[in-house]
Amino acid sequence: MGFDVDANMADKVDADMADNPAIIPSPTRVPDPTSSFDTQFTTFEERLTNMHEVQKKFLEESLLLCKRSKGSSLRR
Repeated sequence: MGFDVDANMADKVDADMADNPAIIPSPTRVPDPTSSFDTQFTTFEERLTNMHEVQKKFLEESLLLCKRSKGSSLRR
């Protein structure tokens, strides 16, 4: 039950492959790792800076409220 391939048939297959090459999909575009890292780092840096600014504002407002409450308790 074997399938014998003669030389003529093999040549036909080779010729057919040359006329109609197999379609090999191109790899998906991989972003430049350097620019991707730079973008991620910049985004991280912006978020960190924003967080620090919010914390600083919170602490300044808390300190101001604390000073006001101490001042009002001293006046009584």
